[in-house]
Amino acid sequence: MGRSSPEMTPSHSDIEKGDVKHGVCSSQEEMTPENSDNPPSQEEESTIIFKVPHRLREVNENAYEPNVISIGPYHYRKPHLARMEDFKKWWFKKFVEKPHLGLHQFREAIRPLEGKIRNCYERPLHPDLDKDEKIDKEKFVDMMVYDGCFVVQLILEDHQYDWKLGQYISAEIFQDLLPASFLCAFGVV
Repeated sequence: MGRSSPEMTPSHSDIEKGDVKHGVCSSQEEMTPENSDNPPSQEEESTIIFKVPHRLREVNENAYEPNVISIGPYHYRKPHLARMEDFKKWWFKKFVEKPHLGLHQFREAIRPLEGKIRNCYERPLHPDLDKDEKIDKEKFVDMMVYDGCFVVQLILEDHQYDWKLGQYISAEIFQDLLPASFLCAFGVV
């Protein structure tokens, strides 16, 4: 089916901008035979974890904000989530002590996938993570290692209550993990 088909579903960016009229993208009105079959860019095609559209966030901004923990780059370094960054590192240490692996081995496993993982997320990311500099790539790799190990450890522990967190915080973590925009790229886990 060509991209100019009347059945074409509005794209995420069309919805975000409000360019949808009666279920059809308003940008279709401007399509010509020359541009109707342009394939999506490689970045657009590989993006699988999207931000919540602005119009949905307007209804209730807090509904899409994590309360306790940030997983992935969208809420990276938000001050109210900082406490859990140390906890993720503590769980990482707990995770790696069993197979006697270290941070270096996990970094080496994720580093070659960094670009592919980064492209799973809609842009822009946190400014510390969205530059091409080597240090920013390392921050992104570390974030993915800690977040991925945290999610795996959470699944392995299969717990509803952790004495270090407290029952309230444990429940909040599970609530924060539900929206897809907070997730780690599956390839990391």
